Amino acid sequence: GGQGTKTPNQPKQVRMVWSNQDKNLFFEALNECGKDFEGIVNYLNTKKRRKDSNSEHALKVKDVRHLYYQFNQKVAKYLHFSDEVKKEAQELYALINYGEMRKKVPFQNKKYFHKLKDLVYKGFTTIREKGRNIRIKTPSCRALRKLNQLEEWQEEIKLPPRIDVVLKPATVDAWGRVQSLAQNPRVKISVTLQKRLSTLLQLLQQKWRHQDVRLVERINNLKSASATITSKASRQKAQHELELCARMATEGGTNDTESAKVLRFTAPKETVIHRPMINLSEFLSSYSICLNSYEQRIGAKVRGEALCLEKLNSFKERVGAGSKRQRHDSGSEKHSPDGKKVRVEVKEGKEEKGG
Repeated sequence: GGQGTKTPNQPKQVRMVWSNQDKNLFFEALNECGKDFEGIVNYLNTKKRRKDSNSEHALKVKDVRHLYYQFNQKVAKYLHFSDEVKKEAQELYALINYGEMRKKVPFQNKKYFHKLKDLVYKGFTTIREKGRNIRIKTPSCRALRKLNQLEEWQEEIKLPPRIDVVLKPATVDAWGRVQSLAQNPRVKISVTLQKRLSTLLQLLQQKWRHQDVRLVERINNLKSASATITSKASRQKAQHELELCARMATEGGTNDTESAKVLRFTAPKETVIHRPMINLSEFLSSYSICLNSYEQRIGAKVRGEALCLEKLNSFKERVGAGSKRQRHDSGSEKHSPDGKKVRVEVKEGKEEKGG
């Protein structure tokens, strides 16, 4: 036979039947991967394997592609996009918003499709369903953030995992005090952002204690330890060390004021400290991912929302004009002057005949 004929052994192609749960997963994957059919397939198959490890049926790219364009064809007729918006962006805005709506309301009612344009263009819409108002918003998903290049914007404000804290002595006296303790007055330490500043200060306060303070602390520790030591040899050793430390303290004359001193930290005089401020209105507008904001970012001269409104008004005019012609053309004879004339003449003829 020719190339177009099928052999008896050629398997018949079976189209994938999507359950409602599978469709929900598809939109979940679409929000994450965008128009990446391979990525969507991997996402779906991974999810299905986690749920049922014995499942042998794996989705294919052609199954996902078919469903994608099937949904796109379904919703595209209710929307109108500017030619300046790329085809992929049009499809993603239509499908991602449609997927969000179908989670909240049943789409058996076609009036909801006309609410879809508000969700796409403005980023939100309200639907009345079973006596209550349901507010739906465009999801801030990875696919739309990437499309709006908000991923790069987020990368710019990402904070580093670690920061360097650099400490320098503020005065000559401060430098000399730390130096006298055989410690380096200049400190550079790398810490995580989660580390509290108070923890660092406590560490240095402990590390840079005066010898007199250390000696008093050692005496107190030895006194506490001596009371709990059971071994005679260990007790004698601790007692000997305690006497030695006490003699050093007496001879040296410990300075009680040293224990009361605390470290003080301040920024260098030339440092300008800015109070962190966040302009919420600016933050929200830059983070908005509705189609109107997207068109504004790409500098679209013609807006899709305006085109959609023109399309709707044109449709209403056509319907109105068509219905008027229909009433005039297909009206019964009683609406036409000729019809009236015929009926009158016939009636008069009958009356004359009856007379």
